[in-house]
Amino acid sequence: MSEDAVADALAEARAAEGAEDGACKVTALGHDNGVYYFIGPSGQRRDLKPRQLTTYGDLISLFDGDGKWLVDHHGKRDKNDEPTGEIKIAEAGAALMRRCVRAGLYDPAMAVRSYGVWRGPRDSVLAHCGGTLIYFDASGQRRRAQAGLRLPDALYLAAPPIEPPDDVEASAAECATVFAAIRDLWNFNGAHLPRLVFGFIPNAMLGAAPAWRVHVLLTGAPGKAGKTHLLNLIGAALGAQGNTLNDPTEAGLREWLSNQGRAVLYDEAGGRQGGDESRSFLPVTAIIGLLRRMADAEGAHSVRGSGGGGVKHYRMAGAAALAAANPPILDEQDRTRILEVDLKNADPNNRAKVLGAIEDTAQLSAKLRARALRGWGRFGENLHVYRAALIAQNCDARQADQLGTLLAAAEMMLSDEAIDADSAADEIAALKPVIQEFIVLGAELSNGRQCYGALMSAQIEHWKGGVKSTVGRLVEMARDPTAGDARAALAVHGLIVDEMEDVVGETDEGRPIRAVRRDNGGRGAILQQLVIANQHDGLKRIFRGTPWENGAWRRALLQLPKAEAGDPRLGPKSFAGYKSRWIALPERYLPDKPAPEPPI
Repeated sequence: MSEDAVADALAEARAAEGAEDGACKVTALGHDNGVYYFIGPSGQRRDLKPRQLTTYGDLISLFDGDGKWLVDHHGKRDKNDEPTGEIKIAEAGAALMRRCVRAGLYDPAMAVRSYGVWRGPRDSVLAHCGGTLIYFDASGQRRRAQAGLRLPDALYLAAPPIEPPDDVEASAAECATVFAAIRDLWNFNGAHLPRLVFGFIPNAMLGAAPAWRVHVLLTGAPGKAGKTHLLNLIGAALGAQGNTLNDPTEAGLREWLSNQGRAVLYDEAGGRQGGDESRSFLPVTAIIGLLRRMADAEGAHSVRGSGGGGVKHYRMAGAAALAAANPPILDEQDRTRILEVDLKNADPNNRAKVLGAIEDTAQLSAKLRARALRGWGRFGENLHVYRAALIAQNCDARQADQLGTLLAAAEMMLSDEAIDADSAADEIAALKPVIQEFIVLGAELSNGRQCYGALMSAQIEHWKGGVKSTVGRLVEMARDPTAGDARAALAVHGLIVDEMEDVVGETDEGRPIRAVRRDNGGRGAILQQLVIANQHDGLKRIFRGTPWENGAWRRALLQLPKAEAGDPRLGPKSFAGYKSRWIALPERYLPDKPAPEPPI
């Protein structure tokens, strides 16, 4: 990376614009369908039609009221060739149109970036502070550029100013005081959680720059766990890099955060007490969906219709900290993006210390943000090392992204050096029980596992001993080959319990030669399987109203380890007279065989 990647990109952009006649304070972006696009001197985008470019008020407004360039280059002259101070409106408008034509066709949907932190040219990071962009070059020097510019990836337009990062970064010791306050003043249900919560802060300070943004959900007893105070401390650390709210809608949040790379702080992000519980979670469920998209590499990008048949683009990226006494239920895809942090009851005697820690952290905010920006390269090195160590402990890619991002961000703030592989491996080894819990919970919440659980717990019209059976109970009974009644009931619902078979060859006529599959390398008992129809009315009834309806159960169940699509050489199977292609779940997924009846 060059000493000033942003300056280089700016120079390239200005050279590409190719201004022909002096330093015009208006930047031509291009044109599209009879509309001409500019960035004015104040750094905001202006979209003008031809009539506006030939109207004095619109033209002078484009230049923020300063007509000097227009007079100097397109001014009227009297009969003595002296400037009159008036503008040749049509000539000036035509010249500005030509500038846009030289710039090329402009895409009105080009990304616009406002407040927050963004990934810049050549893997730099930029803090958009309204009127200026603050960044650190390769040598660690703090630099600034005026907002209202076009870089290859986006427009960085001006906005009202917010507090920038400090000229001086916080020291590792100052960061350690914030970490110690989190660790010592709140009561976490897990010794590993304080460091992860601390790691959320620099993760959020880096805005849209990390490839994977992690959210945190603080939970605990209402009025006792100190969730709001902890959220306030996080907000104090983030300063201008955070947006605090307590009663948003998804649409309102989308409108407010559009084009931002800042953090969201959302208190009471749970279902409302009382009333219709099925409806009370709807607002926060929609917001969780938006946050899920904000966590991904490109962030959330929504398109909505606007007046006149046009469209409006909403882009936002960043991390969120939520606090809820009655938290929303998170599914598998949300848990890889949102870390649940359970708080036990706090010590009420710590209240004065907590309030003092919040105040002290607020005073450090600008310096903390400077450290996060300057430590961007160190964060990347840390993340690479932590991800490798987590994957070595059998985490999947998403779990490694989540934990690795928080650990790398915490280490970046607490140490001036990147972590080495051995130290990271030792740290991850100490977290092995926690990681195992993550892995088990992730497996339980996987799409395939949830689909399988819905199938096995579904009640169907089959009675035994005066009790309505579940599919799982029938599968258990059907493991006995003599349980014809149970096997027949399953077939009516598109399910079969039978012996696993392999195709071991073909006859001269091309028919498959079958062999049953046995345990213990082919020497033990015959293995059984649960065969599930790809399409069947009985299964449609079981899965109606679930995410796996209309045949989607097949795709979900095939995600389970060792699940197999039926060998096409074996052909379709008959489910109570209805033939269908099928998938099979091996014996590991079947309930234990029923105990034999005691002798009379």
